[in-house]
Order: sequence, then structure tokens, then C-alpha cells
Amino acid sequence: MTSSSVATIAFGGNQGGYDVVAGRFRQALVVLVDTLAARSWRCSRIFVSSPVGLVTDQPDFVNAVVSFTMPLAPSPQTTLDSLLVIEKELGRDRSPQPRDGPRAIDLDFIALDEVIVSSKQLILPHPRAYRRAFVLLPLVDLYGEHYCLPGDTQPIGQRLATALTNGQRIEPVAALTL
Repeated sequence: MTSSSVATIAFGGNQGGYDVVAGRFRQALVVLVDTLAARSWRCSRIFVSSPVGLVTDQPDFVNAVVSFTMPLAPSPQTTLDSLLVIEKELGRDRSPQPRDGPRAIDLDFIALDEVIVSSKQLILPHPRAYRRAFVLLPLVDLYGEHYCLPGDTQPIGQRLATALTNGQRIEPVAALTL
């Protein structure tokens, strides 16, 4: 990839309370600007959502989605590697734990332009984004309800309606600002 690309990243976390997690989101944005030369970034509102998956006895999650342009257009794997380093720097512990358990911060690589990747290390678009209200509602905030993830024909507004009927709770809280 040689020209600029637009990356979409879902931010999440539930350790330390709302203010601490939102602070980690701000720190992650600053590091993204430095490490990936992120420009022209846009943020959804911040949302609070109920835990999804096998571990439901934990605090609610704080979530947002950010999109930004990378003028240097690194490879998808390089972008993922950078996100994993940022997570670690901000307190993410990836030691064996329940997949859906509590975390200081989670940076999920949702999409990169219209790129589709399927490798052992990376799947784009993110394979679970399609059914997670905590990703879909912030995506609607950024792109509108008629947007489709790369390779998909169902708009995210329809996918969000399905996720909400499956009992996922999500509520807007505030705007994410630096």
C-alpha cells in the first residue's frame, strides 16, 4: 500500500472507571497520531455498554470508534502491530484470561479502506464487528446507518437493530475530545 488509507478502530475498556478509561482513549489517540501519522481523525461519541460474551459479571464497558487517515499507508499487519503495542503501553494484559473478560483498554482493528484480509494474525473487517452493538452504534455515529463494512451488503443500521434485539445494552455518554 503506498497511498493514504482510512483506518477504523474500536476503542474499549472497563478497568478503572469511566474517567480512567476515557483518559486511556485520549492517550491512545495521541500515540496513534505519533506512531501511525494519523490525520483527519473523527471520533464517535463515547458509549457505555453491557458486557458481551461469556463473562457478564464485570463492570460495564466504555466504547468509542475512531477513524483516521494514514498518509503513509502502512500494511494492515503493521497497523495491527502498532495497535497491540499501544494497548500494552496503556496497561492491556493479554496473558491467558477469559476472551471477553475485563481489560484496561482494547483497540480492535475494524477496517482499513475496503481491504479484506484473512490470515492467522488478522481478519479485516473485524469478524465480530457485525454483531456487536458497542461497535455498530459508534460506527453509525461516524458513517451513518447506510454504511456497509467492506465486503458486506447489509448496512450497519440493520445489523445494529439485530444486535439490540439480542439484548445488548448501549447508551451514549459524551463526546471524545483531546
